[in-house]
Amino acid sequence: MLTWEEGSISAIARHLGHDRKTIRAYLNGERVSGYRRQSPDAFMPFLEYCRQRLSDDPHLWGLDALR
Repeated sequence: MLTWEEGSISAIARHLGHDRKTIRAYLNGERVSGYRRQSPDAFMPFLEYCRQRLSDDPHLWGLDALR
């Protein structure tokens, strides 16, 4: 257990086995324990293009997956 005098961000990070930036983000309220941030879907910029191409050629599979 850390005492108040030993409670620097670096000491907390070493004690918990996390990076200093992670500890700082928790202390500043930028992160909440137990929640992961969602990364943007890399496919979304191409969704409308794929829908158009798949509807242009009914022989292509996957048309139902994009509706």
